[in-house]
Order: sequence, then C-alpha cells, then structure tokens
Amino acid sequence: FLTAAARRIATRLAAAQSGELNPTPEATRHALRQVVGRCIYGIDLNPMATELAKVNLWLDAVEPGLPLRFLDHHLVCGNGLVGATPRLIAEGIPDQAFKPIEGDDKPTAAARKKTNAAERRQRDAQRGRGVRRATGRLGVERRVQCSGGCGGSLPQCRRVGQAFLLLG
Repeated sequence: FLTAAARRIATRLAAAQSGELNPTPEATRHALRQVVGRCIYGIDLNPMATELAKVNLWLDAVEPGLPLRFLDHHLVCGNGLVGATPRLIAEGIPDQAFKPIEGDDKPTAAARKKTNAAERRQRDAQRGRGVRRATGRLGVERRVQCSGGCGGSLPQCRRVGQAFLLLG
C-alpha cells in the first residue's frame, strides 16, 4: 500500500515539477525519493512487514550516491492503535468499547459485548485469575478480582494487596 501511494504521489509531483503530463523516469524517480522522504510514514505490529516495506521503498526510491537513512524513522514496528497500551491489550477490550453510538445496530453491539465479556472471562480463567464474591466489613457484597499473583487465595490477595474491588 505504501509503495503504491508513494508512486502515485510521485507521478503527480514529477508532472507538476517538470510541467509535462508524462514525466521522464528519472524525474519520477527523483520525485519518488522526495515523496518517500517527506510524505510516507508507516507503523505495523509485524517486524517482518516493516522491514519488507523499508526494503521495497528503498529499492524504488534509490538514487545513486544519495543515502536513504530516513526510512528507519518513517517506518517503525509498533502498535498503530492510539491508546492501545500493552496492559490494555493484555486485559482485553473493555465493555465500554461496545457501547452503541448513533448509526450502530444495538442488537449487534450487545451481542459483540457479550461475546467479548465471555472471551475475557475465559482468558482470565486460563491465567488463573477469577472474579469472586466477597462481603466487606460493612456487609456490602462486591466482586473481587484477583490479579493472579497470590495463588488464587482471596485472603492471601488481601494480605499482599493484589486484589481490587469492582462495583458489583
């Protein structure tokens, strides 16, 4: 995708710079180098995809005698979702993400929310974390979620401070 976008922009740029409808290959290659250096940015979770994109753009935009050092800063390996921290990804998608907004199909959003909650419970059970009911000193029943570092014992969780209360 990045290569195709760079080529399309470069063709238009070369036409504008040369004043010709069909610019020469040399003018297009020079414009492609300018486009790759100034306009093309990318991020991908897959390191192999990132490296392949760098190599592909480098092969297309190479000009003898000129380096392409900027590709390492323009194409990076990482998570392109804004706000998706490693902790959030590990904990699963929060139920609030499935709150229907204008134009959403409410039954579909409710079904996705239910499926997501079941998947999150299954993942937590596999990790040794679970949700237990507990009655506090004031007689209020709350759900207590264990972080898994206590061996599954609720009293142990309370002693080491690894449990947190969820409004139930």
